[in-house]
Amino acid sequence: MRSFAALLITHTSEQSTTTTSIAQALNVPLGASSFAIDRLVAEKLVKRVSDKADRRVFHLRLTSSGRALCRNLVKAPNSGSHFE
Repeated sequence: MRSFAALLITHTSEQSTTTTSIAQALNVPLGASSFAIDRLVAEKLVKRVSDKADRRVFHLRLTSSGRALCRNLVKAPNSGSHFE
């Protein structure tokens, strides 16, 4: 469920999203947020982009697959088909 929430936060964020901002939004420890994001990266729904000003920071960006999934989820939130 945290991975799903992290995906939607990345999708709806107007500013750059980081692992820290996901953890804060979900009110979970940074490690839990990192684990959820690792799963999204492994599924190729999110990619990490290094910050040019600070090498320690990675910004999260949806991949084309991640954007498509979010569009489908937003279109049919009550259909249940995205859980099959």
